[in-house]
Amino acid sequence: MARFVTSNKHEKEIDSLLALQKRSDETLCQYAKCYWELFNEVEGCDGVISARGFKLDLTSQDKQVYDDLAHHKPNSMKDLMTRIEG
Repeated sequence: MARFVTSNKHEKEIDSLLALQKRSDETLCQYAKCYWELFNEVEGCDGVISARGFKLDLTSQDKQVYDDLAHHKPNSMKDLMTRIEG
């Protein structure tokens, strides 16, 4: 039985998503892709909280996106990703 328990896939929680950090050598699109993929792995994740958490780790190079997200809060993760890609 212990053998099967260790091979089970552990569910990811929202903490892992909010702890994700943008690396200095990572583009905004790369970071957004990683964030989106992790968001999809978190069971029952609140899209509004996740979308707002995205902007917390943006750098000074991402100031325009940060300002846009601060002034026009995303309604969902889909809204956030659409704005990032657009």
